Amino acid sequence: MATLPLTPLALVSTQRTVPSNGSPSSQDYNDDQNDGLIDLTSLVSFINGTLIPLLQVLPSLAAAAGLEGRAINTDSTNLTALCFNALTSTPLTVAQSLNYLQNLQTNLQSQITGLSTQVAVLSSQLSSTNQNDISLALQNFQSVLNTTTATLNALQTSVNNNAATTAQVVTPSIAASNHASVVVGWATAFTGNNYTVALSVEDTTGFLQIDSWSYNAGGVGLTVKVTNTDPAAAHTGTIHAIAIPA
Repeated sequence: MATLPLTPLALVSTQRTVPSNGSPSSQDYNDDQNDGLIDLTSLVSFINGTLIPLLQVLPSLAAAAGLEGRAINTDSTNLTALCFNALTSTPLTVAQSLNYLQNLQTNLQSQITGLSTQVAVLSSQLSSTNQNDISLALQNFQSVLNTTTATLNALQTSVNNNAATTAQVVTPSIAASNHASVVVGWATAFTGNNYTVALSVEDTTGFLQIDSWSYNAGGVGLTVKVTNTDPAAAHTGTIHAIAIPA
């Protein structure tokens, strides 16, 4: 499975001999430099040990698509047809699993519709020749088929209601060293706030970051706080959001 092409960071420091006089030789100065190296080491350790391994399990499509259903694996440990492609030996994404369920439901619906039509025709023919006992049995069979059809329709509705929802919102221009609260709304509101959210901000300069977010009442969307860390210029980006019902 192709994953995001992320490489570990490397921290390189060089010890240089300094003159015996001047600020570089003071203990306070050296302590400040050591503190900075310790902080950088901790940051590199977090990125290499936690952040990069977390992102490397995402399919390579996530680099362009963001955190959408087509770029998140359903379950990499499940080797059934719902979550795994045996031909390519790769896990299926959430979108591919939903397409699998939809195709399965469509095929079953087509088969049941064909059987229902045949039973209705045969029942009519038997009734017209006074073979009512066989006709009654077929009518009961027709009732079972109708019940099964209703169950499949309910399954289709359930699949549609539990599909992942995505949204993209362009931020306003955020002034240097400032932040903005951006509202992200869903095309169709959820019944409540019982869903999981994944967020990312697209920014070619790298200065925008998401500091926090919160649910809006009634399942209609989110409010996202985006900060511009550039001390010199304003920037604009795009928030990518995905919601998966619990």
